[in-house]
Amino acid sequence: MACLSMLVALIVSWTSPKIYRATTYVLVSESKVHPDVSRPDWDYTFLPTYIQFVDNDALAMETVKHFHLDGAPYHLTPHRFLRGSVDTQVVKNSRLLQIDVDFPDAQLAAELANYLAKGAAELNARINDVDTVNTQTFLKRRLDEASAHLAEARAKSLDVQRRAHLEDRERQLKILLDEKEVVSRQVEDLRSAAAQSKQKSASLAESLSAEPRTVQLKKSIVSDRFLERAAQSLPADKQDLLSATEETSNPIRQELAQELAESNAGAAADQAGLDVVVARLSQIDAETAGLTAELAQLRSAVDESEENVKLAREGYEIATRDYLNASVTVTARSEDLKPVSPAIIPENPIRPRILLNTIAAGLLGLVVSAGLALAVDNARCTEPERLRIVEREAASGRVS
Repeated sequence: MACLSMLVALIVSWTSPKIYRATTYVLVSESKVHPDVSRPDWDYTFLPTYIQFVDNDALAMETVKHFHLDGAPYHLTPHRFLRGSVDTQVVKNSRLLQIDVDFPDAQLAAELANYLAKGAAELNARINDVDTVNTQTFLKRRLDEASAHLAEARAKSLDVQRRAHLEDRERQLKILLDEKEVVSRQVEDLRSAAAQSKQKSASLAESLSAEPRTVQLKKSIVSDRFLERAAQSLPADKQDLLSATEETSNPIRQELAQELAESNAGAAADQAGLDVVVARLSQIDAETAGLTAELAQLRSAVDESEENVKLAREGYEIATRDYLNASVTVTARSEDLKPVSPAIIPENPIRPRILLNTIAAGLLGLVVSAGLALAVDNARCTEPERLRIVEREAASGRVS
């Protein structure tokens, strides 16, 4: 029985189509552009997701059509090809994907393995390209928005500066400050002049009060030439009668009164001028305060608009840099698939294993033969016992 099984296994294995296995490897490498320093250790948990870059129907269909596997003699579909011929797995503790292709044709098995590895790498590159285009589209839209925002900020800044007229207002403020300085000096001068005029008027008033209103003048009549000739004829004891006393206004008082009037008029003029310049100084202070507040508000608006322009310009520069570096950004965030160790044409088939199948068939034949022998022996031992039981039962029936 064992020999027969070994002979059958040998014949079947020898006549069965031979299956060859070609093996290639794909390296999943992290980007060399701006590696993620926050993840210094390679995360192997994501490696199984890259198996789908090989085991996918699109790549299988492309492979089947490229090598005409859907025709004679194979008549494979993409699904049957993946399930029956392709095995992809992650090599433990590495970044390698192992692609095994089992096929009756050794050369075709190697070509299929290399084609799948190349297709997986190209698929990853296409996905990265699509990500790059999508990223560029998104960043271009953001760049356009940043450009529009910058143009709007500049327009608002120009409008604020045009409406502010800061130079005119600063010039006006300088004129007011210069005028205030002049008027302030005038106020001090007029206050000093008014004080001096008041002091002089007080002094003149005091002097005027000390002077009598009239004075008596004693005048000789001989001062007249004709009277002098007439007086010569008078006796000597009558000479005293030749003088006359006259009362008249005090000229000093009149002079002091005139000076006092002039001093009072000057003091009044100084006070009137002082009132005018003080009023003008107050007006200048009010205009200066209002203009200063307005300038502060306008400067704040201008500074705010310039700050908005600066922020908009920075945003535009960042958006421009991101747009120009879109491909680098995508590459920095993605891994690359690189075929390594291309598959070579296998020399020996992996199936069928003639020697192993023959030995296994012989062992199975031995097991089956031993089982059959044991079953026959048990049957032979059981038959006499069953006959003795029947005889005893028959004998018991006759006795009864």
